[in-house]
Amino acid sequence: PMLANFAINLLTIPASAADCERKISELGDTLGTRQLEIKLELLDTLQCLECWR
Repeated sequence: PMLANFAINLLTIPASAADCERKISELGDTLGTRQLEIKLELLDTLQCLECWR
């Protein structure tokens, strides 16, 4: 059941980039450009986890 819920939440993440862009802007204030590029995968993971809660 937990895996099914996770899959549903993962596959139904909204296509809107507004939330993601907001988070990148927030991170951009504290991270350099190169570090920000490295952190994008982490950002995707965090967004997924937020939607899963």
